[in-house]
Amino acid sequence: MTPRGGARAEPAERRGLDRHGRPARRAGRPAAMPTGASRVPPVPASRRCGVSSGEVRSSAIACVYFGGMSGHFLLLNIESQELREAREHGATWSGAIDDHAPWNNASRRVLQRARNGEKITRKELPPHRYLECAYANRAKLLKLFEAAPWGNAHRLSRPNGGAPMGLKTLHPEAQKAWDSNRIVDAMKTQLEKGFDVTFEVYYLDALEIG
Repeated sequence: MTPRGGARAEPAERRGLDRHGRPARRAGRPAAMPTGASRVPPVPASRRCGVSSGEVRSSAIACVYFGGMSGHFLLLNIESQELREAREHGATWSGAIDDHAPWNNASRRVLQRARNGEKITRKELPPHRYLECAYANRAKLLKLFEAAPWGNAHRLSRPNGGAPMGLKTLHPEAQKAWDSNRIVDAMKTQLEKGFDVTFEVYYLDALEIG
């Protein structure tokens, strides 16, 4: 397993991005921006670590620790190799959640607003999938969390505490670890407290999930 470190350019309806939040270059085609599309900037560092568990619990749109169609963490993009490694460690990959808006300029703007920590309506988000890590598979998953290259503040986020996007709330001890920028500890603690851990994913190999 790789130690931790570190669009499909079709006309306006579908666009991918690279690991830095820039439109991805596709072989044989120029990397020109589609008409009307906007670049997706990285999440500001100030929005990666979330807010206190008390603020999250007080929000009218905060979800419970479990249940509801949303993730605990936003993992914007995952690579195929990373996904294979996660599945080998007991994680499951959901089907596409496509009962939301299609990929278009409007839904991309909603996703960008969510990443910026603004309150959004989840039905207006574009299609996405979930990487689900069940408590039953915790022995292998704890090892995954310790070594996964996406287990850091550059890849994971809970914009503005997660509540404006409708992300699930964390166990208070996991939230405390997150607020202290102890990303791996937050994932591990959520699992160790008896809850599944779910990651909400919008791009696979920098391509929009359809």
